[in-house]
Amino acid sequence: MGFLIGTIIQALIILHQPTSYTPHPWHGTLLVIAIILFSFLFNSLFATRLPLVQAVVLIIHVLGLFAIAIPLLVLSPKKSAHAVFTEFSNGGGWPSDGVAFMVGLLPLSASVGGIDCVVHMAEEVKDASRILPRSLMASLPVNATLGLIMLLTLCFCTTDTERVMASDVGLAGYPFIQIVYDATGSLGATTFLVVLPIISLTGSVVAEIATASRQLWSFARDGGVPFSGFIAHVSLPRCLLYLLALSGVG
Repeated sequence: MGFLIGTIIQALIILHQPTSYTPHPWHGTLLVIAIILFSFLFNSLFATRLPLVQAVVLIIHVLGLFAIAIPLLVLSPKKSAHAVFTEFSNGGGWPSDGVAFMVGLLPLSASVGGIDCVVHMAEEVKDASRILPRSLMASLPVNATLGLIMLLTLCFCTTDTERVMASDVGLAGYPFIQIVYDATGSLGATTFLVVLPIISLTGSVVAEIATASRQLWSFARDGGVPFSGFIAHVSLPRCLLYLLALSGVG
């Protein structure tokens, strides 16, 4: 998640400064480190605010999808349904269309990943035996549906795939930014709409670090990791050390 956020920010810089900015991999790496450090500091200093922040991120996650999809569907030229559902392109050079199709499922599967994080926070959830199963069963269909809506929106609104992929942000790995820019025709509007998933992804990194820290402590408490006696003892300096070590999970 941290990598996605950092490189999306880098792609936005490319969109704003296509001629004056020369992207380098280490730029993206520094942005990833910044996101991880932010998430680490949040978990260290504002852990009690995690439920509130996650609730806000959930609202942005759900409403933000429609804030992106509706302008695209209204402003973009559209492909026909026949083209979307019957025409296939193996632009990645995979050995067959079947392999290309399976690889193409990865973006949608990412929208339903990470639902197990809540399990590792069970000791901090009231009435966990009832709330956790409901949370798991609710998040899967909701995120799968939202992911499918966005996928179909992008498919219908990408009328010239080769041009989008050959754009500066397309070559940077994020052609969806070019699709949004083509629809809105505004750098400001495009930046705003792209910031919405950045906020959602940042909330995911914060949650991943939080759940990984609880998981490590739980294993240590049961003697399941090296140096369990040291790790299982909770104190502020050690919590900071654990979170720093676990920041790479994001």
